[in-house]
Amino acid sequence: MTACRPGEQRSSLDTLHTSAGDTGRRVTLVEAHVARTSPAPGFALTRSIADSSFYLQRQVVFDDRDITSARTALSTDGLALSIHLSPQGVARLNEATRAHFGERLAVLIQGHLNGAGLIAQRMNVRPEQPLTMAVRLPKADADRFAAAVAARWPSQH
Repeated sequence: MTACRPGEQRSSLDTLHTSAGDTGRRVTLVEAHVARTSPAPGFALTRSIADSSFYLQRQVVFDDRDITSARTALSTDGLALSIHLSPQGVARLNEATRAHFGERLAVLIQGHLNGAGLIAQRMNVRPEQPLTMAVRLPKADADRFAAAVAARWPSQH
């Protein structure tokens, strides 16, 4: 995907997600979209790994380009992914939770719908605040995802 010019809407639902072995494109590891349970203009039907369906807004709330740092840790449900967003990513996330209160925020991991939690509060995230989310993947996929995160966002420690 290419960077957006000011005023353009970013959308990765129209972009083919490639496998990690494909050298033609860089794989998007993490992205978020507003989601709903019913169809609406500008929303595309997407099925999760767990076979639930949501309609995802084509416009991206945040993705890899907005992530300034990321790390994973083992959790009881698989992996915990902790990220920091750029000021632009934070602004879009905060605005999305204000504008879509009561809808859902879907997180895609390597192009696959990982979950779509209810937007139950209007967020006021700051760039220095980490966002942590559960990543539910089979063990082998979780190991590959953790390695990809570590390679894309090396620890600054």
